Amino acid sequence: MPVKQPTVPLHKASGLLASPVTAATYQTPALFKPIKVGRLTLQHRIVLAPLTRFRAYTFHVPGPQQASYYSQRGSTPGTLLITEGTFTSHDAGGYGNVPGIYTDEHIKGHRRRACQGIVHWHTYTIGYTCVNYSAPR
Repeated sequence: MPVKQPTVPLHKASGLLASPVTAATYQTPALFKPIKVGRLTLQHRIVLAPLTRFRAYTFHVPGPQQASYYSQRGSTPGTLLITEGTFTSHDAGGYGNVPGIYTDEHIKGHRRRACQGIVHWHTYTIGYTCVNYSAPR
């Protein structure tokens, strides 16, 4: 025997006071509305915060895996990605496989990534005590 569907709308049958959501009454939450940030127009307000993914090659050279990683996360047009911390000098670091921006090879590696900014990172005291001094300067 087929199950009979209720004839009373579910929100009324359950005793809820809310009215049913219709296309006319639905409002897009602010989180999903476009916003202008400087010269950029973002299609929503969800932003990837700065991360450190440890995806650079030895000697802090950014590799193609970084471009792939960020293109996956920014595949929706109008998405803002604030990318990972990047060492500004040899002495600023202290961790392996974190990108740098202080040699020509680093700059070439960063150019593989499309339109993104760099978060400059210096580990200060920790970096001075942990730096791998065998890396080229």
